Amino acid sequence: MNNDKLENLINKGVPIDTPFLLSINLLKSFCNDQEKLNKCVQEAVLKFGKFLSEIGLENYLFYSFAFQIISDQNSLEKKIYFSPRTIPLTLIYSLIPQKEQKKYKDKLFDSEEEVVYETLLKRIDKLRKIKKKNNLSKEQVLSMEFPALYKVFLANKNAIQYLISLAEKYSNGKISKERYIELRDEFIDSNPGIINTIYDVVDYYISTGIKKEYTVTKFCNDYADFFEKMIDSVELFDEYFYSNPLSLDDIVIDKERFELYLAIKNAIAIIEAKDSDKQRYAFYLANYFKEDSNRQTSLEPVIQIEELGDTLINPFSVYQLYTRLLIENPDIKPLTFNEEDFEGMNSDEVKEFINNLLETFSANWDVIPLEEVERNGVKHDPSDKKDDLDRRIELFMEKHSFYGSLSPIMSIRGKKTFDGYVGYIFSNGMVVLDKFYQNYKKGVVSKGDAIYCMRIEDFYRLSQFPKSILRKDSNVISIVHRKGWQEKVLKVIKQKGNGIETEEEVNKLLNKNLVTKKII
Repeated sequence: MNNDKLENLINKGVPIDTPFLLSINLLKSFCNDQEKLNKCVQEAVLKFGKFLSEIGLENYLFYSFAFQIISDQNSLEKKIYFSPRTIPLTLIYSLIPQKEQKKYKDKLFDSEEEVVYETLLKRIDKLRKIKKKNNLSKEQVLSMEFPALYKVFLANKNAIQYLISLAEKYSNGKISKERYIELRDEFIDSNPGIINTIYDVVDYYISTGIKKEYTVTKFCNDYADFFEKMIDSVELFDEYFYSNPLSLDDIVIDKERFELYLAIKNAIAIIEAKDSDKQRYAFYLANYFKEDSNRQTSLEPVIQIEELGDTLINPFSVYQLYTRLLIENPDIKPLTFNEEDFEGMNSDEVKEFINNLLETFSANWDVIPLEEVERNGVKHDPSDKKDDLDRRIELFMEKHSFYGSLSPIMSIRGKKTFDGYVGYIFSNGMVVLDKFYQNYKKGVVSKGDAIYCMRIEDFYRLSQFPKSILRKDSNVISIVHRKGWQEKVLKVIKQKGNGIETEEEVNKLLNKNLVTKKII
């Protein structure tokens, strides 16, 4: 087992935020000392509880704690924090019917927070106005329309019964005042989700001996007030979360399993993110496979995550998915920037630096429809001899016929240093670059320049550089236009380097909704 400190692992790669949520339970399963990690999380939760008391929001709920890796805006150091989405997620789980929760979670992650909060405020208003319906009591209506809160209501009722039973024992002299206070406080500390207004009921019993009913109406009004105050305090919550990272110093974790977990989380994030946000998640994957190329075919380790149910995940399966995502999203560049020194930069400067390099890549290639790889007229250089021109035109037609008979997923046309080249991207993740024109705009055909074949991640990496760098790279296969060149190209595009040969096979890899156990 290859272990490393958690703080080292989360700080690898490009120092920009990748705002997906982490499963703390899965993190524990990767940890050598689960008790130590548990203690760190519990300390953070207790500290959060004190913060709630300070802002007048006692711990009345079972919070849906979410965790996230966040970069410090100035130092760029990454740490694990309670996610700012903890509050809206808690409100969604408390107020929104279960069948609609996913819709509003998706809106939350798609930066539609205003829509989410508008809906939450409407639900709070509905909670406050809850009333009998047909032959149903208020309690029954609460259980149907707010099932999560109904459980809290029952917990509050049970708490009242327990606390009154303690008060009865104290009143009857069965326990001392000190013991009563000790048992009461112990119960309160160990039972979050109990609203402090229930103590009015207990205090009333102690002073009068009368057991006052804790009504649904009072519960709904109490919690409506509480939820509104939560929403009004969102900025305070955000400030707290961003200022209080979890103290995870010296937590040692299984490096390969944790990094595989981050890899599949980044891949899923690419699928779900807006086009403008996809690139930030690709950096981690590019680094993951560049760091150890054996991962591209490795079947170990194997993990499972909640989002994919029973699906088994290993490095090889993530590489399949990663390759497909690069093919389907031509704007994503699998660059690592490992050679770059970000020291002294802040978050905004890092983003500007990366965007400038990405623009450099885009300047060299255009994505074009397959049918657009047409003959752009066939002209010749005036210095050409007739035999040379005839040979070049014949080769041009061979290329056009040959590539026209294949089934690439995408085609691209080169610009600047790659002027005249057409690239074909195939479903096994291979890219073939062949030069059709010496000068595309003038329609002067190529003199027979070599064909270059490479994996798609190498293509994106090399395409930001001049063609001379590409030619020298050891990962690039060079094929000369001599007898048998078509067979050599076919061998490249039919190889099982990524374990797939057809687009249909690739599409199967993306079907993450199957309930049977399988590799994605």
